[in-house]
Amino acid sequence: MNVPSRAVLAVLALGVIAPTIASATVTQSNVTSPVDFTRLVVDDDVLSPAQLTVSGTSDGALGDPVEVRCYWTDTLGAHSNAFATTDVVAADGSWSITDAADSFEGNACTLLAVDPGDPAGQPTSAHTGPRIFVAQKGSLLVSGGPNDGRAYDYAVTAPQTTGSATYSSAGSCGLNDSRTLTASNTLVFSNPLSTCSDSLGRLDISGTRSAVRVDGQHAYMSRGAKDLFSGADQLVGFPALNWTGTFDANNALALTEQADLARCSSNTFPATPASCTQFVAVGVRLNRTIVQDRLGRRATITDRWSSTDGQNHSLDAAVHDEQRPVPAPGASFRLPWVNAAFQTQTPGILAAGPAGPDTISVRGRAGAPDGDHRDIRGAIVFDTVPSQVKFATSNPSQSFDSTIVRTVPAVGGLTMRRVYVWGENEATVDAEARAGLDAYGAPTVRVDTPVDHTTVDDPNLTVTGVARDNVGVTSVTVDGAATLVGAGGRFSQHVVLHAGSNLIHVTATDAAGNTSPADVEVTYMPRTADSVATPKAAPQVTHCTVPKLVGRTFSKARPAIRAGLCRVGHVDRAFSHRPKGEVVRQAIPAGWRKSYLTSVRTTVSAGPAPRRR
Repeated sequence: MNVPSRAVLAVLALGVIAPTIASATVTQSNVTSPVDFTRLVVDDDVLSPAQLTVSGTSDGALGDPVEVRCYWTDTLGAHSNAFATTDVVAADGSWSITDAADSFEGNACTLLAVDPGDPAGQPTSAHTGPRIFVAQKGSLLVSGGPNDGRAYDYAVTAPQTTGSATYSSAGSCGLNDSRTLTASNTLVFSNPLSTCSDSLGRLDISGTRSAVRVDGQHAYMSRGAKDLFSGADQLVGFPALNWTGTFDANNALALTEQADLARCSSNTFPATPASCTQFVAVGVRLNRTIVQDRLGRRATITDRWSSTDGQNHSLDAAVHDEQRPVPAPGASFRLPWVNAAFQTQTPGILAAGPAGPDTISVRGRAGAPDGDHRDIRGAIVFDTVPSQVKFATSNPSQSFDSTIVRTVPAVGGLTMRRVYVWGENEATVDAEARAGLDAYGAPTVRVDTPVDHTTVDDPNLTVTGVARDNVGVTSVTVDGAATLVGAGGRFSQHVVLHAGSNLIHVTATDAAGNTSPADVEVTYMPRTADSVATPKAAPQVTHCTVPKLVGRTFSKARPAIRAGLCRVGHVDRAFSHRPKGEVVRQAIPAGWRKSYLTSVRTTVSAGPAPRRR
């Protein structure tokens, strides 16, 4: 009997086990997992990046290669990133692969399966798949020396379904790369608007000083300190940076940063290795919070400056805002306290700051039509008034510094808030900006007539006054009655008094929900005995009986107080978990008897306390 050689057996075995290699290509495919609008987060600070499993179907035969790529479009054209390549694993053309998602970090794109043999890698309408939004966060670390492994900066990108932005530390570039996103079949990004905003980096716009000066000394946060010269991050006293960033299910970002400030051992500018041999703490710390929401089209940045040594410190900060560099005529700006219309700014122009909180509006390219998806527009809303706004000397001028001069108190802190909004439509951006500005201040309300502590002999009274707001008053109530607000914020309301003391309560409300009260006390003394009895005409009444007020709305508590022959006293307001407008405390317990028309002081809920950001 002839025995086959070992080599022949090997060939036969291969012939039995190995399938025939398919020569067809994948021309149709559908990515079935993950689902459309999947959100992921890639954390670059962990050793094992987030994994993504992609699976689907195709018209390929068993063994045909399939390449998974992610596609998006911007103003420069179509782009894609490769994820991984696998083979069709079943006769029905299905396939699946798992790999790290970091190839898509910080991006929003459409996952498609294509034939890897296509050199352009461009899909056709026969390829379908889900849109994914991959947020990214990570620290930039010092390498080597005594500060090895310490963070000096961070990078966070938060793509959401209609917009995206990237963030770095306050001492670096702050808010940058803010874009709108059109969630069509292939995701389309606009040009960026902000490229370095709310930044307090190494230099001011003139390059002649540091962006932050504390007590007249050039001061730096970690990124600015590192960028002074090569090796600066190896010096003793290098300022500390700590930060955290979290994303919700919609990739909305909540970021906190704590940055200490330090100066060089010498105040020489610019600093050199010879003049800066170590860093010295200046006694000031910045705590920054960033919240990105509105599906990726708004960022709220709150800076709280505090003293770390129990001393007051002078602060001189040049807050930098920079727009995407474009050819002439460049970006245009509207500073409403200077010019009502958008203008391209003269290089080097210096404008005085506004009288109060205000808005700077921006168009990414002067002359871009409203609704343009390429060159978008935005607004910067600020509550801390700069002493001046200085534009760069470049032509066209795309950036400016807002100079803030304040004192950081020994106890407590100094808070500055900014809201950045961006979008395609002027009206939408303006409405968002007005809402942001409205949140910075409660309305003011003044009662002109009657004068407080007035005595009258007619029960019919007209209450007049003025209510104003930095954006607009939405409502005024007089003793709970809705009151029309006319030109200049003037209002008028008829009130019927009862005999004795009357506390008239006026409340003004703005669109942000901020309220302000004003109270006046009026005593009504009827003219004749036929009128409602006064205390002297009713000697049988010798006391007031205090009713139970806690748990009632103030609108119901007021008549109850009067029915008990007591007087409505001072009304305090306090944050509470109880519903807004409900009495949460009364100064005199229920059931007590007091002298006729005794004032009963109450505390009314102002609703839950606002969350700290």
